[in-house]
Amino acid sequence: MPGLKILLILFSLIIGLCPVEGYKLMSGEGLWFCENSDTHGKGNLWLNGFGRGFYWDNPTVEEGGFPLKIFPCVGADYGLFPFLDVGLSSEVLSYGFQVPGNLRARLKATLPNNAKLRLFGGALSVAYTYNFLKEYASFGYRNDHVGFYAEGLMHTGGMLETRFIGDAELITWKSFLPLKGYLNVGYRMPLDRSWSFYDQLLVGAGIEYKSLSTDFFLEYQLEILNGFSGFTSPQTVRFVDGNNNLKVFPYYFRENPMYLTPGVRIRYENGLTLMVAVPITKIGPMTLTKQVGFPLDPISTAEKNDLRAQGILWTDGYSPFYADWKIVGKISYPLFYKMTNAETIRKFLLMRNKRGRQVIDIDEMMKGKKNETVPQEKENP
Repeated sequence: MPGLKILLILFSLIIGLCPVEGYKLMSGEGLWFCENSDTHGKGNLWLNGFGRGFYWDNPTVEEGGFPLKIFPCVGADYGLFPFLDVGLSSEVLSYGFQVPGNLRARLKATLPNNAKLRLFGGALSVAYTYNFLKEYASFGYRNDHVGFYAEGLMHTGGMLETRFIGDAELITWKSFLPLKGYLNVGYRMPLDRSWSFYDQLLVGAGIEYKSLSTDFFLEYQLEILNGFSGFTSPQTVRFVDGNNNLKVFPYYFRENPMYLTPGVRIRYENGLTLMVAVPITKIGPMTLTKQVGFPLDPISTAEKNDLRAQGILWTDGYSPFYADWKIVGKISYPLFYKMTNAETIRKFLLMRNKRGRQVIDIDEMMKGKKNETVPQEKENP
């Protein structure tokens, strides 16, 4: 796709702008989907500008809408205590130029050993999101103000999300391994429990290479509708359409949104941090999220007619239309900053290993030897 090639070129240019050295290491920074078990540090305040964009391959869904979608957001993260921090954010612009699209508040509590650069870390994150948007482009299914759209399931109103966060800092085990592994398991649900069917199990895993100035990461994201109940067989989705007909269709596990996301984070000496990532659902011939379709004639024509007589329409099923790829980015800047003990130790280990990997230029060393004057032996009188 031409658009994806342009994004990859832009991605390469951003990597080429990496600085030689970075100084202000941010504690608590995670990946795009996976959260970090560390907090941002007591008194530290980071301002964030972030957002996502994707190319809508089927713009006719929106009756002539422009296919390129970009959604900017603003936010901030603040460390209340060494073991507790908060985050606030808002989607500045959403579908139909709705302002704002949503408001989000997050609270994260970690283990008491947060000040140390720990091998294994754990935390609990709780977030509340209120989505103001009532009209948005959907594909295949929308019931009242809940529906599937280009990035997954959308709710209108209040939503609660909890996450159990675990990670592992391999640099504390072997100082020459600046790698970090992430595992997030969470649950997202509408506060209006009449929509309890649309609860989602969240699973994320990632690996990150961390250095003084540039980090590279790869993560996997999965959002499962109504838990694992549709893993072996399709779930039955029921909703009432605008004509007051009850519609029924199957929803398969493979139709849940799944993303594989490569990304890079760059730090600058003034504290500015830039992160860019590209979540994708298709990798060549491999498709993570796909339409499974009906099993062979799940109900007979007579059964369909009988359902229609009862006012129930068996539809053609749900056709997931998620963006094949997105580009996401985040810019962070510290307004108040003091490096935490854990990041001080990390910086020391990274700089020590960097000095230890210096290469000796044999040619230059031999050239210097040739230029040295050989002392003459004194003659005996």
